[in-house]
Amino acid sequence: MDSTNAANVAGLCTVTTTISASAGACSALFLRYFFGSTDGIKFFDLTAAMNGALSGLVGITAGCSVIYPSVSLVVGIISGAVYLGASNLLIKFKIDDVVDAVPVHMANGIWGCMAVGLFAAPDLVAEAYGRDTGPVGWMYEWGRSR
Repeated sequence: MDSTNAANVAGLCTVTTTISASAGACSALFLRYFFGSTDGIKFFDLTAAMNGALSGLVGITAGCSVIYPSVSLVVGIISGAVYLGASNLLIKFKIDDVVDAVPVHMANGIWGCMAVGLFAAPDLVAEAYGRDTGPVGWMYEWGRSR
């Protein structure tokens, strides 16, 4: 780290990535538990939890330096749901993806890019990229009434 700014951005990336991964794992685990069984038997699916964690990691990657930690929790929760939705869609269309690589990487990669457009904070964009102008997330633009 050659500056305090770089250290702050690296620390933010570490925190947001960890929070999003854990939120994705919990989201996928509990969503699969409550809504994933068609035969009425409820069980905790470790595969869903691990792929949910990966989904949270993929979903936050694009915005880990410009999204607040509290918002990374939301990104992770949605990432777990996106993973399960995309996985169920592949099953419905009878497309074979044994390890759920498409739902984890493609679906959550798309979601992660959208999340940056929704949630990027102006002050974090300035800290990460060195300028205060430019696009920020819609949620912050609506709050600034521009």
